[in-house]
Amino acid sequence: MGIYTPSSPQWLQRPHDEIWFVWNSGRKSNDGFTEIKYYAILDGEGKLSEHSILHSIDDNRWSLCEITSTASGGFAMLNMYYPPCYIKLQGRVIEGSGDSDTLVQIADENLQWDDPIAFSDTTFSYSQDIVLDDEGTLWALYTESQPKEGTYVRTSEDGKTWSEPMFITKELTVNLLQRKTGQYLLFILTDSNSLYVKYSEDGIEWSSPHFISNFIRATSVTVAESDDGTVWIIVDGSFIYLLTFTDEKYKRDMELLQEIHQRNGILALGTALLFFSFCYLFQRKKEEKYII
Repeated sequence: MGIYTPSSPQWLQRPHDEIWFVWNSGRKSNDGFTEIKYYAILDGEGKLSEHSILHSIDDNRWSLCEITSTASGGFAMLNMYYPPCYIKLQGRVIEGSGDSDTLVQIADENLQWDDPIAFSDTTFSYSQDIVLDDEGTLWALYTESQPKEGTYVRTSEDGKTWSEPMFITKELTVNLLQRKTGQYLLFILTDSNSLYVKYSEDGIEWSSPHFISNFIRATSVTVAESDDGTVWIIVDGSFIYLLTFTDEKYKRDMELLQEIHQRNGILALGTALLFFSFCYLFQRKKEEKYII
């Protein structure tokens, strides 16, 4: 399957059942720093093509974050921007950065990118997830804090005009999945290392949170659904937890499948529909990244 050394990788479902492997890689030069997002196409034999540039920004104050396809075959990506701030230290004015903004950027199928659209209106915000549902609607989730705090969602039909923000939870780590049945699942990881799920049939009216499990110093949650309707969940923290969710009617059926006794860092979980199997990406060490 080809080996790369990416950061922030993910699987990207494209039109005509294509699967892309997407990752970030910064590049330093005498002229500054370039943030680059690459892609490679997965073929029917599980091999990756030569990589190409999906997007790049010549500014080290930008982070290219989560990405999804649009209904028209283009792309929608969440970005983060860290505006400069200036402080006086020992009589000198130096540049720093303490704030962050979340923005969304749209491209057509030819990778012609529009100008970013700012989402956040607080001094600190960061991206969470962006999803295309089965009706062609984009769902962008991001966190706000200082002064208001919590996770919000905005929706769009075309990626250019977005709804007003809708508050969904006070917690700051979430992941959204629309199942093949059309049902929405919102997985919520709390500051106390507990995982919950909320259900919705329309993305507007949500159930009460349903408790799944507690974890040790959990930091992220990643979800995907296989062709048989099983939802696969990875929770990363002091251990890596792999769980399955086989519920069709709100019954919890969570099984802890494995624990890995090393702080590894889950990079991505996705479904390769071309050969109906799952591919998990792990990072065992900072300098050693590979695909299982």
